[in-house]
Amino acid sequence: MAVGLRLDFGICSPKDARWARPLRLFIRSLFCPVSSSFNHIVLITRFFHLPNFNTVSPAQRSRVFLHSLSRFHESVHSPSNHFKMRASITAATALLAAMVSAHGNVVSPPARGPGAAMAAACGQENVQAVTTDPTIPLEDLTNPPATCQLDLCRGAKFEDNKANVQTFKPGQVVNMKAEIPIPHEGPMNVSIVDTATNKAIGEPLIVFDSYADEKLAQLPANNTDFDITMPSNLPAGACAQAGQCVVQWFWFGTSAKQTYESCVDFVMG
Repeated sequence: MAVGLRLDFGICSPKDARWARPLRLFIRSLFCPVSSSFNHIVLITRFFHLPNFNTVSPAQRSRVFLHSLSRFHESVHSPSNHFKMRASITAATALLAAMVSAHGNVVSPPARGPGAAMAAACGQENVQAVTTDPTIPLEDLTNPPATCQLDLCRGAKFEDNKANVQTFKPGQVVNMKAEIPIPHEGPMNVSIVDTATNKAIGEPLIVFDSYADEKLAQLPANNTDFDITMPSNLPAGACAQAGQCVVQWFWFGTSAKQTYESCVDFVMG
């Protein structure tokens, strides 16, 4: 007798139905080899920070639940089935976690990443979270202390990224590329930020009033590939030393209420 599977997509809005079939087929392919003693399995997920996410119970937001509705104990007592089940759950959960977590970040020029200095300031748990998923929003980090400076480069530190310092010239056009696996419509800007004061220097280099709109069938090309022009009127001595300034990409998903930041270290040559 084949294993019965049901994916609960009840909290999904209609536009998210596109996830249902590929997820169902993937998980069915994982679980079907398992013994028929698993009659019914329900997977409930927090589902990709949907617009109705706030209506979902806190327990559902926090993790993926696996409930066997009958005769679960019979199968786990079988060593071979127990091994298969654990492997299947691990693979399926990893897939779901990746789909839930991924949102967006800058990939070129190289943006600040996590390291030992960030671990000291923000905690190893948060470094692990960013290492696992470089696209997560600020809101997904766990209890960051004030030393983390989460609102500056999502807590990433210059000391961990000295090898990635770029040299730009006044008036230079710099191409930037971002990845946005899961869009959330909202404003975006790129600005030069003084890292000592955490304040923008001058006007933003580019501004989108509406960015990464999930209602679009395909994002505009300039959401993930765009140019900025470095200013020619920075104050004397500004951004002359590595670590003084960053080009910071800032995006806020309005409905999702999620904040994304990526920083590129640079000096003005």
